[in-house]
Amino acid sequence: MKKLKTLLIYTLFSFILLAQPLQEKSTLNYKKVTNISLTSIGYVGFTYKTSQHFFTSPVISNFHLRQDWLTWRGMDKIFHAYGSYQLNALFYQINRWSGVDSIKALNLALLESTIISTTKEYCDGRIDVGGFSWYDIGMNAAGNFLFYGQQRWLGKQLIQYKYSYFNSNLQHYNPSVLGTSYKNYWLKDYNGETFWLSTSLGNLNVTQNVEILGD
Repeated sequence: MKKLKTLLIYTLFSFILLAQPLQEKSTLNYKKVTNISLTSIGYVGFTYKTSQHFFTSPVISNFHLRQDWLTWRGMDKIFHAYGSYQLNALFYQINRWSGVDSIKALNLALLESTIISTTKEYCDGRIDVGGFSWYDIGMNAAGNFLFYGQQRWLGKQLIQYKYSYFNSNLQHYNPSVLGTSYKNYWLKDYNGETFWLSTSLGNLNVTQNVEILGD
């Protein structure tokens, strides 16, 4: 665990240094200081807790790859894309709140989401029961660019990525994998997860009435 903590400290400082050039060059106000501080703290907390969440007794090993495209029938890959999409949306809103202009806020959100997800994958690659997955990296990128592309070139989220969970009542068969309480069922029990892409006719500018034919 000492190596993992060292990695987290190193990547925290890397995160701050990478984020600084994308911030506006004006004097940092309290919103920007709050943004950088909370994002950095959240980054370390997220990375550490998710590593502990999946692996109760992680054994650090040499960095290794894992071919896991068919694991969980691809549901975890869908979750990776969803998580990256939502991280981009969250960071973008926070960056805009702190006073960063829209393009820089969008670029910074992409950077923040990518650093967080890639660090998590690196940690997985150093855990004996895990492994670094290029498939996860690819799905992270897909979620990132679903948000980025729409916001950058359409100015809005025409297609939104959504998620819901219902209790499958299967956790008792394998609680170490499917979770031990409601606080982690939603993350680990893929049997009860549903993902979908959502849009609205209003976003598609559909204004013509549809004539219903009758006798």
